[in-house]
Amino acid sequence: METIERPQKNAWYLEGTYTEKDLRAFAAFLAGRVAGTKIWALGVFILMPLLWGGNIRHNWPLMVPMAVILVGFIFMLRYVILPNKLYKATIKLPGVFLPRRITVDEREVSSTSEAGGYTIGVEQIKEVITVQDYLYLMVTPKQGMPIPKEWIGGEDRVRDLTQLLLSRCASGSRP
Repeated sequence: METIERPQKNAWYLEGTYTEKDLRAFAAFLAGRVAGTKIWALGVFILMPLLWGGNIRHNWPLMVPMAVILVGFIFMLRYVILPNKLYKATIKLPGVFLPRRITVDEREVSSTSEAGGYTIGVEQIKEVITVQDYLYLMVTPKQGMPIPKEWIGGEDRVRDLTQLLLSRCASGSRP
């Protein structure tokens, strides 16, 4: 005898397939979080010997090109290198491009596809972040689940889902 799944009153059933654009957007979002102030601290650390190198009037011809190279490297690291590394790591996950179903209710968020699935308790979610085309459910600052807004529907539905998650998640207040 087959069991028929009855929808729960406050459950959300979202279906779709991640695209390359979705995964690149999430990788860029995570790269920004990973990079944060650490990259700028690296820049200051590298520039310190130049600043302490003596008379600035004599050293500025050396300092300016070094600073330009350093700033260029920092931007490359933040906007090109880190997102590409994160994207390449993501596409190696089994079943990442398979159709999936994300179920959200008052207790948990589960993601299932033909390759398998996982479940996150709503109380484990630390942040619910809404950006232009995505809703990110973050368990840690560097780990989370992207949900494309097109899977959810209109802005009213996105707002309702965000409010449900914020009312149940660990922080309860981060938009």
